[in-house]
Amino acid sequence: MEATIDFFKRVIENLNGFGFPFLVFFIGVLEFSFGLYRGKWPKMNAL
Repeated sequence: MEATIDFFKRVIENLNGFGFPFLVFFIGVLEFSFGLYRGKWPKMNAL
């Protein structure tokens, strides 16, 4: 648990480097996993 907290502290400190793209990717994965995109895709783009 402490390693996870340290990891997120480093990500926040380094938002100019890899942190911001990681944050955007992580939020996208969360939204997709909770189904927040369900019904938002046009029929041509749905899998």
